[in-house]
Amino acid sequence: MKEVLRYLLTPVLFAKKKAKRIIVPGFEQVNLFQLLQFLFKQLNTIGLYDRASAISFNLIMALPAAFLFLFSIIPYFPTSFKIKKQILSIFKDISPNTSTYRFIMDIINDLLSQHVGIFSFGFLLLLFYASNAMTGIIRSFDKSIMQNKPFFLHQRMRALRLTLILMLLVFASLLVLIGQDQLTTLLRDVFDIKRKEILPYWNVIRWTVIILLLFYGNAFIYKFAPHVKEKWALLSPGAILSTALMLATTLGFSYWVNNFGSYSKIYGSIGTV
Repeated sequence: MKEVLRYLLTPVLFAKKKAKRIIVPGFEQVNLFQLLQFLFKQLNTIGLYDRASAISFNLIMALPAAFLFLFSIIPYFPTSFKIKKQILSIFKDISPNTSTYRFIMDIINDLLSQHVGIFSFGFLLLLFYASNAMTGIIRSFDKSIMQNKPFFLHQRMRALRLTLILMLLVFASLLVLIGQDQLTTLLRDVFDIKRKEILPYWNVIRWTVIILLLFYGNAFIYKFAPHVKEKWALLSPGAILSTALMLATTLGFSYWVNNFGSYSKIYGSIGTV
């Protein structure tokens, strides 16, 4: 029996030993084993799932408002057609299948028209739900570091500032993605480079911008959300870990949708029931 247990525990002990030797970059000399140990300990903290559920609810409610606001402001740009083309290209890359992309494309085509009422309503709704989610994040930070609860208005103002910063990051990333056509034309005219040769590099740049947007969004939250005197650096362990987990979750969900996203693939013909 002891030999069986030793045989079963050998891979676990080997992985534990290796994890203690791996120093994660940006985590201030904390090894991988300590990082995972702390993460699982915090996942069992009382009230963590309740706070996460409340924040997720407000973020999900903010998504429709965000799309309303972004799509209602696009028609006012002089290059609105090119912006629309880039947005459709992004949704085509992340859509699990053709029917989903066509459904999203119909909604985008309907929204991309000049509606002042939708613009104002979308912005106010986005600000309300996004700031509510940010307030929940700020409260979670303050509770985890055992700081005195700040005044309600001060907390709300911090949430609004962070929300506006994240909105500016999204807007800046959109400008970068929008400007790729103009830069492609410039490179083609000056250096006589074909569009097909530039396209693979633009795909890399586009996803790099998206990853940087995620990272700096998380970094600003970790830096300015906690009510502390000494602010953390932008390159913090929390920002790195949260960005990595968000990317892993997104890739995992995309894989599941593409491979197991229908009942017929999982259960066969009985899945139609």
